[in-house]
Amino acid sequence: MSVELNDLAIRLEEGSEFYRLLGRALWAVGHFEYHLVHIIVVVFKSPFNSRDAVENALEKEFEKTLGNLLKEFRRYRELAPDLDRRIDAFKTERDWLCHRIYWQNHTNLFNRQRFELLVSRLEAFKREATELEKILDRIFERWGEDNPISTEEENRRIRAVVDDWKKG
Repeated sequence: MSVELNDLAIRLEEGSEFYRLLGRALWAVGHFEYHLVHIIVVVFKSPFNSRDAVENALEKEFEKTLGNLLKEFRRYRELAPDLDRRIDAFKTERDWLCHRIYWQNHTNLFNRQRFELLVSRLEAFKREATELEKILDRIFERWGEDNPISTEEENRRIRAVVDDWKKG
């Protein structure tokens, strides 16, 4: 037995939009974790004596799960209770998105109301990822104010990173 398109509670174009939204949510969690690793390494664990030392530290942190990254972050920074709860809730949603969404929600494509709830949940997750990234950005900006570098040096570092990305 196979499932026919007319068995779905959504239109084909809604299915395409659903997968775009799912991709954006996954991209947002990756971006959040990337920000978190850089804050841990650059802000909390610096200074380093070489570029290789920084690269090794980044590599080590990128191997950690989000839960372990958050534990590491909390070792260096006490969070306001509301922010702490938001981050825990975000981690729970991230775990659902990465590990349980399919088996818990695949039948939502056959029920209009459940499908709309799933879409809303993904949209809310993406918004929260963006908001939490802004909070991380403020932490990084405060660090930058306490550890200023010249505009020329900042531009040189950015250019070096972009050049590395283009090579790899």
